[in-house]
Amino acid sequence: MNHAARTRTAPQVALFAALAVSVSACGRSISVGNLLGQDPDPIPSSSPTPPASPLPDPVSVVNATALFSDTFDAHADWTPPQSSSGTTVSCSQGQACATPIPMGYYDYRVAAAEGCSNLDGSHHTLNINSLHPRGAAGKSFVMWNEPCYSSGGSWGSDGLLGVAFPPQNEVYVRFWIQFPSDWNWSTTSSPMQKFVHLSHYDVTNPASVWDFFSGNQNKPRYVGGLAKYGSGTYRTQLYMMPSPLTIARDNSASYTTNDYLGAPPLDWTNTNAPGDGNWHSFEWYTKLNTAGGVGDGQAKFWYDGNLIHNESAVTWIPSGDLPSDFKWNHVWLGGNNSNLYSPVNEQRYAVDDFVVSAHYSGPPPKPLKPVAQSSTAGKAQLTWTAGDNGAQYLLSAYRIYYGTSADALNQSVTISDSATNYELSGLTSGQTYYFQVTAVNRASYDSNESESLKSAVVSVVVN
Repeated sequence: MNHAARTRTAPQVALFAALAVSVSACGRSISVGNLLGQDPDPIPSSSPTPPASPLPDPVSVVNATALFSDTFDAHADWTPPQSSSGTTVSCSQGQACATPIPMGYYDYRVAAAEGCSNLDGSHHTLNINSLHPRGAAGKSFVMWNEPCYSSGGSWGSDGLLGVAFPPQNEVYVRFWIQFPSDWNWSTTSSPMQKFVHLSHYDVTNPASVWDFFSGNQNKPRYVGGLAKYGSGTYRTQLYMMPSPLTIARDNSASYTTNDYLGAPPLDWTNTNAPGDGNWHSFEWYTKLNTAGGVGDGQAKFWYDGNLIHNESAVTWIPSGDLPSDFKWNHVWLGGNNSNLYSPVNEQRYAVDDFVVSAHYSGPPPKPLKPVAQSSTAGKAQLTWTAGDNGAQYLLSAYRIYYGTSADALNQSVTISDSATNYELSGLTSGQTYYFQVTAVNRASYDSNESESLKSAVVSVVVN
């Protein structure tokens, strides 16, 4: 994937307009089990996939608002020290803290330092630094697991960095994430890792900001992560936890959903799987129900521009309460984990190009049905159709990769418009050329472009 040079930008609110395409797609959602707050999850059982709800009709142009964005490049290096006495360290806006909250953020929380030995050295849980940027330079948010806290099925390893934003009925949260190639999720364990907590923050009760189990605080809440359930089958899955508000103000309505990120068994390090060492786009979407007790709320997730999870009957707010009183207004990066593996060692992941938006902002879906022809000497004509991911996705350009070997498409041309056809010239007559097409989005608030997965390979013998 090509990346443009990074520019240093502070966390910001941005307004952008770009070409967008809205198309229909079939998502899938398998509802299983029950999850209460931060407790461990049950192993899910399979159930039939319900049909997806109809998606909006196509539109041509969309104006979208970025409520918050951060490339992390403008921050000074940041890591809050962890307590050696077993005490959780936290800080919220308005508090005087030993380690200030990063510019533009609202709060953070981090578990105490571990007393056990770490085979990979000792790292603080929460970090902003230049060790693992997306692109050639810059910074990212880096999260390290505390392995002894999360071994044995516990959820003690935890770190959160939060953002407050204007209340929304519906909201998108997107970032790019990278796991190291030696991330350890073995074939027999059942690890789980949370990455995002999107919620309603009750500003009238700031003392309860870290309460996930009772009252109005952090309800409704949407938790997203990954899980891999063992029992001899390696299955990398999306792990989601909607936690609606309830009349009793408890977690009794919480549940989990699980969706494969590919055909099972999907190995963690397969090409395009999360553990392949590359950067991947995670994007969540939530929409409140229109009235209390009405089951028309939504929850979606896109992985690298593909719609993986699609729920359209969520009752986020119960009868007797008004959705307007519980709008989405807060999101945390990070979260706790349960890693059942041996040996015990610290593991990290990096997050970059973080956006909270009123619109889908991730990579477009890959172009479909590419066709290559050659009717003129030294030229090839390419056509394709726009991809489909169930979102009004932003599109800046298409890119054609080509070469004389299907395994080495090392030349490219970028088409900075929405046309789904292009003629390449200067090719060698009598030579077979191979082609793939991608779709590209580059928003003003991103340091790097968002490029789709590549289309199928097509070929033609040039006249």
